[in-house]
Amino acid sequence: AMETRPSVRASKSDYYTHAHDLPPQVGGCDEEESGVVARADVDGNAWQFPLRPDLTEPDWPWISPAEARREAAERLSHRPKAVARFAARGGSSGGFPPVWAELSDPNAKPAKELVPNVDALLRHTMAMLLAGDEAADNGDDSSP
Repeated sequence: AMETRPSVRASKSDYYTHAHDLPPQVGGCDEEESGVVARADVDGNAWQFPLRPDLTEPDWPWISPAEARREAAERLSHRPKAVARFAARGGSSGGFPPVWAELSDPNAKPAKELVPNVDALLRHTMAMLLAGDEAADNGDDSSP
């Protein structure tokens, strides 16, 4: 019932965070054997082209794939430079103190030399999100 409230939907987290950040934050949590496939997927096994059709995170029935693409592009467009700097943290050494979830490390600094390239890739990603599945499958982002 709570999932029907817009305020709960807006605060729903992603599976990378749940797979990697939550256990150390809560403390005393151990990884369950049943989560091995899900953790492998969020760590990159699922991100081989062509992308699998089952990659949509479960428990998000209120939004269609097209709406999700538009919302993702809209959110990226609000502060693209900040998102590029945040994403460029993956190309730097980890922060201090170290954390288990390298891609969620709040102490990591962006690899400044990568920010322009990451920014360009994010803009291309926004265009592909707006172009839709068929155009993205064909690599055509000429008319989003």
